[in-house]
Amino acid sequence: KDSGVSVPDDIAVAGFDNIPLAPFTNPPLTTVRQNTKLAGELLVDALVNQIEGKPCNSHLIDAEIIVRQSCGEK
Repeated sequence: KDSGVSVPDDIAVAGFDNIPLAPFTNPPLTTVRQNTKLAGELLVDALVNQIEGKPCNSHLIDAEIIVRQSCGEK
């Protein structure tokens, strides 16, 4: 704002992890939400498997986009 750039008129902005402050910024921040609890559990399982010499599996965790005004949503 101080540099004369307007969000979202001149540029769209998005964040990641849906931090608690995201809906309270000006304008409210569009963000991606992921299941961090599940991600942590899978990471610990993978680490334990590596320590034990077992194979590690890859996982794709669904994410959700939360569109707010920083990308033009009114």
